[in-house]
Amino acid sequence: MLKEIWIVVSLLLFIITDVEGQLLIRGKILDESTHSAVPYANIWLPEIKKGTASDQQGFFQLKVPDSDSVYIQVSCIGYQPLTKCIFPRYKNAVLIHLTPKVQTIAEVVVIAKEKESLETSSVIDEAALRHIQPTSFADLMELIPGGVSQNINMTKSQLLSLREPMAASNSNNTSYDYNSSFGTAFLIDGAPVSNDAELQDVTGFSESTTSSPLFKQNTTGKGVDMRLITTDDIESVEIVRGIPSVRYGELTSGLVKIKRAYKKTPWKARFKANPGSKLFALGKGFALPNHQTLNVNIDYMYYMPDQRNLKVNYGRITGSVRYKNNIEGRRGLWSLKANVAYTGSFDETRIDPEIDHPETDTYKKDYKQFDFSSVINWQALNNSCFKKFEYRFSGSYTHTQNAITRQVLGRPYPITVSRTEGEFYGEYLPLSYMADFLLDGKPFYFNTSFNTLLNFCFLGLEHNFSVGGDYRYEKNFGKGEVYDPTRPLYAGTGRPRASKDIPSMQKLAFFTEDNFSFFIGENKLETQFGVRANAALNLSQEYTISNRFYFDPRLNILFSLPTKKLWGKELKIAFSGGYGWLTKFPGLTHLYPNLLYFDKVELDFYSNSDEALRQVYYKTQIIDLTNYSLKPNRNSKIELGVRIKLGQCKFNINAYYEEMKRGFKTLNRAMIMEYKKYDTDSGPSSSELTEPPTIDMFPYEDKKIFQFYSRLGNGAREQKKGIEYQFDLGRFEKIQSRISINGAWMKVKYDLSEPTYGYPSTIIVDEHYPYYGYYTWNKGKEYQQFNTNIRFDTQIDKLGLIFSTTIQNTWYTSSKYNPNSGMPEYYFDYDNNKYTYTEEDIDDPILKFLYDNKTDFRNKREAYEAEINFKVTKKIQNKMWLAFYVNRLIYIAPEYKNMDGLTVKRKAFPYFGMEFNFNL
Repeated sequence: MLKEIWIVVSLLLFIITDVEGQLLIRGKILDESTHSAVPYANIWLPEIKKGTASDQQGFFQLKVPDSDSVYIQVSCIGYQPLTKCIFPRYKNAVLIHLTPKVQTIAEVVVIAKEKESLETSSVIDEAALRHIQPTSFADLMELIPGGVSQNINMTKSQLLSLREPMAASNSNNTSYDYNSSFGTAFLIDGAPVSNDAELQDVTGFSESTTSSPLFKQNTTGKGVDMRLITTDDIESVEIVRGIPSVRYGELTSGLVKIKRAYKKTPWKARFKANPGSKLFALGKGFALPNHQTLNVNIDYMYYMPDQRNLKVNYGRITGSVRYKNNIEGRRGLWSLKANVAYTGSFDETRIDPEIDHPETDTYKKDYKQFDFSSVINWQALNNSCFKKFEYRFSGSYTHTQNAITRQVLGRPYPITVSRTEGEFYGEYLPLSYMADFLLDGKPFYFNTSFNTLLNFCFLGLEHNFSVGGDYRYEKNFGKGEVYDPTRPLYAGTGRPRASKDIPSMQKLAFFTEDNFSFFIGENKLETQFGVRANAALNLSQEYTISNRFYFDPRLNILFSLPTKKLWGKELKIAFSGGYGWLTKFPGLTHLYPNLLYFDKVELDFYSNSDEALRQVYYKTQIIDLTNYSLKPNRNSKIELGVRIKLGQCKFNINAYYEEMKRGFKTLNRAMIMEYKKYDTDSGPSSSELTEPPTIDMFPYEDKKIFQFYSRLGNGAREQKKGIEYQFDLGRFEKIQSRISINGAWMKVKYDLSEPTYGYPSTIIVDEHYPYYGYYTWNKGKEYQQFNTNIRFDTQIDKLGLIFSTTIQNTWYTSSKYNPNSGMPEYYFDYDNNKYTYTEEDIDDPILKFLYDNKTDFRNKREAYEAEINFKVTKKIQNKMWLAFYVNRLIYIAPEYKNMDGLTVKRKAFPYFGMEFNFNL
């Protein structure tokens, strides 16, 4: 009985002590490096032996003795323990920063990890970046499911196409329209990277071959060039392949989020050399008073793949300064991040004296980009409804110049310079002249956004509710093409137009999103549902998309089963799914194409004996290529997946289906042009003239001709389906290795969603073909790829070594043309009469030329091939890392017979490089 009385008295004394003489403090635990919340940290008061733990958002509250100062101890797995003195009488809200523990080499993970979130995404951290030794950002793509290693060619633009077989993105087939790369969004520290105001097309360009620098490096309307993104001083890269949060817009395919370091770091230097390229990088993070940091970095890269070819090279230099400041307010934490960056690239085609004119011919590309961004973030220190507010603004200014001077040699070609429709006298180009060409672009981008996070309970559920919006301004202030139309770089080019005369593009978006979870029995369902509204501003009312909102609903769910035990290990199983719409507006090049000038020579009187007697008379007809009915490109996505975790092993399988019904595509169109054909044989000869002849001296005949041109429309249809998988088997201590397997089966189909026109290149009795066809198909293709990468990451801590051996298996790749009848639906004559095309017309001696039966619809399948890639990193005294890699150390590609029965032999050569990193 005395024992029970003593217990009751003790409890009463404890309650009285707890009520009287104590103060309530509130606080938040944050990561010192990332300033993200640290959940489930232990907070302990040694004086009264009492403690608590932070919640999932890092918040905690605790009663402490009423005194001037109290010591608290904070600890959490993965962080250095901390003892801190607080002053409860003077400040009842505290902010505590924990320092992460330094990982040993045995804890480094050098694979792309599947993020444990509702979105389907891969995360590549700093250790993995250092180990794979990237020269270009494109090198990182080999780590994601379905990715394969490639030899990177830095002399041509590098575009990112997610969930597409390599053969499709590298294809020159006309069915490929860059919708995937144009619809892939890049964010650097939350600031969008865009080239929607890029206008580097050359009017009337006639040398569109892969050997021309104007063709290889032009990314207008194609997407972000990954060559311009440095891979140094990056903390992590997240690649969202699935359905992103509605916070992110202006995308259809995927999202790349690049996070750079804003923390104290030693001096870091990096040297890399591989065949044809050299790279140097240097950076440091300075710690300033009051939780402030300043990071600086610079890198330089030069690429010349073949020393024998002086005309092919690429150089780049980048640098950035990044500042971070955290200020503890009374009710919350204020955080400021700001940065400025510079990117410059230079690409000069040097002169080969054996084939060029060294005294005259020059080519030079100059690229300068200046970026700035800033974000102000406020996080609450208490459990109020208002959790977080973020305001961001960013922008960039780029100055690009392609300058070409070339001696032009060729045949006499009529000069057509009229900018109005009608008939005009002209002149001839000289047989030899100097052409000066300048392509000047000055795209400017400004972006601002805000986001608010609220936390509240409704209908028995806890909701994390986001509301926000963003605004984008895009404008090109460049001169565009600058040249003398009477001395063009390419004969027959169009008329130059200044880019600055094109209006700006402005985009406005609002979004709202709710994240909540609840239990169904012992099962947990997590839900992310949001809607984004997108609109294009500053457009003429003639445009269909002007001031019209397009809504993107997006839903991601994760259904988790209760944790079980299997073979003595924890087993966690979760099923994921999602559905969503993604919208990408057209760029300036899509909305404001150049006028198209058709010039038809009616009189061509060329005197070989007397240049003063030459005469040209031509007719000009103008086509406005502006498509006022152009709509945004919209992509719908459906995903289903399963995630299994058994002990240290993780298994992720995800199936997806995407369909883009109205993508951007240039489609053939036709017009009938009437003109006069003057007969120079029936008029005066050169010996009879004392001045150039006039048209009234010659008889003429009225003629008609079909003129074909391309106009952008919503004519592309793309379907993607596939299964992605990644198995992380964890680390096996007996072999000191981590084993991972990833890969994908991908199938993509390119097709038409709008009709097009075709015209055979057939001459009948010295006359042009008299009909053109109306087709509901084109030579669209279907591609497939199935690959598996098996990776062994061997980490020997005692020796400071990391070995990575990757067996890259491509089980098969295939491509085939979509089936079609080969027939047009209709055909038209010179009077624009419309006729139905029938099967009987296939045998007609004239109409048979409209029938295309040359397509081979068989499946072109390439057999199994494999390559073994090897990488090794040596750590020296915790200060230096020496790394070496070789791709295709072993190449296995058995002979096989193709669809024609021919034996195909394949070969490939090793590709290697090395780099040296050290910290000071």
